[in-house]
Amino acid sequence: MARAAVDHLAGLGLRPTVAARDEAYAARLAGPGVVCPLPALTRGIAEADLLICATSAAQHVVTVDHVGRAMAGRVAPLTVVDLSVPRNVNAEVAGIPGVTLIDVEGLADDGTAEPRMAAALSTAGAMAGAAARQFAEGVAARDAGPVIAALRRRVEEICRAELVKSAGRDAVDPDALARLTHSIAGKLMHGPTMAARQAAAAGDSAGLRSLCDMFGVPPAEVGLAEPVGEPRRLAG
Repeated sequence: MARAAVDHLAGLGLRPTVAARDEAYAARLAGPGVVCPLPALTRGIAEADLLICATSAAQHVVTVDHVGRAMAGRVAPLTVVDLSVPRNVNAEVAGIPGVTLIDVEGLADDGTAEPRMAAALSTAGAMAGAAARQFAEGVAARDAGPVIAALRRRVEEICRAELVKSAGRDAVDPDALARLTHSIAGKLMHGPTMAARQAAAAGDSAGLRSLCDMFGVPPAEVGLAEPVGEPRRLAG
């Protein structure tokens, strides 16, 4: 998060000063000459218009004392952005005159009152919904795999049998026969394949069983259970 913040500010033409427990790390992050030693944090805050906190400490790194002393006698406002989880800026900092505190919880505020933000949220929601539906349909469509494979085998068997019957077994080259049956089955199976995928994505087991019945494939062969209903009665 610190690296992302520094890079973003640099993209805006700003060169921030970085304070860190490890001054060598701060120098690598911000470059030489713009490192604020942590003991001098109050002075660094006093010279800043924006303070971004992105640390991994288990306690407050920026305290009320730090900010209170930095704001003493100061007229210019200060914005403090706490990107840390848990918070590394004491929430009471928000009560100091001239200070605006923004933290991760504050980022969850409703932004729909601002038209551009509302439009962005709407677009993001639609994209997330479409991606979720696509993923769910892909997972569900896996159930169609065994059905499609069984239907295709059945179609290829029928094509092979009819071709051999028409031309004679000795008159057909095995490799050519395999290629021809594969090609014919591919063309014939486009519609049933799409139907099977749609049925699986919709959880339509009855539709999958109907496809199996049409092609003479036992539903149990592809893992489709018989529907639960009234027991069959024998006439007699």
